Amino acid sequence: MSNSDNKEGDNFMAIAIIFFIVFIVAVVTFSAYLLIDITKVSNLSNVHVTKNIKMAANDAKGNLYSDPQKGIKNWIVYADRQNGFEIKYPNEYEFERSNSEEGRIITLKRKNASHQGTDSLSCAVYVDVKRTSDSASLKEELERMGILWKDEWKQEDIGGRSGIRTGNIKDSEGREREMVIWQFGGKIFSLQEYHFNEDSARESETFKKIISEFKFL
Repeated sequence: MSNSDNKEGDNFMAIAIIFFIVFIVAVVTFSAYLLIDITKVSNLSNVHVTKNIKMAANDAKGNLYSDPQKGIKNWIVYADRQNGFEIKYPNEYEFERSNSEEGRIITLKRKNASHQGTDSLSCAVYVDVKRTSDSASLKEELERMGILWKDEWKQEDIGGRSGIRTGNIKDSEGREREMVIWQFGGKIFSLQEYHFNEDSARESETFKKIISEFKFL
């Protein structure tokens, strides 16, 4: 056998190995996609899905987002077609989507890691939807929700719709939160964040980024 035949054989083997590796990677990625998208295993109790597997699945679906200028890297993108909005959030946040189309729609949680094996809640972000009449007063509706209106609140463009930012306010239990509120199409949308750490600067900055990336479809 000539040297040229040997080289052709070696090249063929190298190409075959490369294709085999690509095939294996594709199978693993697609399997991760099925695991999370079909079985919803990431939301089941007592089931641990590693961060890398979830990242691979979301990457395969095109659901990862980065913006180095904002300090955003590998955030998860979730689009709610039913209610017409898109939210991006850090991949270390736990995600829950309710089965209801009204009330609390989205829950995001970030926990403080503990060496003792118990995790405490660092912050929580919620997306709520409340149905109203088109002629309903936003001020009156918010007061029914336990939110006292402040005259300094001003309408501004947030996520492609006119809304208000409350700054830090307290709920009925005295806990601090920050909210963004929109009213249109017979609905009131609210995006709110509770932070539970004494030093809440990190959570507040992250919430600002979440607000800046939130948009209506």
